[in-house]
Amino acid sequence: MQQVHRGTIPQYEAHNREARTFANDMVQSYLRGNIVQGKVEEMGVMLNLLAGVGMRALDAAQSAGVPLADDVARLVCAPFSQRAP
Repeated sequence: MQQVHRGTIPQYEAHNREARTFANDMVQSYLRGNIVQGKVEEMGVMLNLLAGVGMRALDAAQSAGVPLADDVARLVCAPFSQRAP
């Protein structure tokens, strides 16, 4: 997330990287016979892929100058941009 905040990678790429991490963990869990853990990690893959697609679409809409996209981006990113006191 630090790279996203610094602007060195877009948020959709962070989600894609996290999906790959979950996918690797999922495969290892299944190989060890940890089916329940593998299913949890499988959900992490799916959620991060979905979030990555959504953020990519939002980035494209912002680049195209769609006003609503800016409002949605502020709502989605607000929880991540607030710093703890």
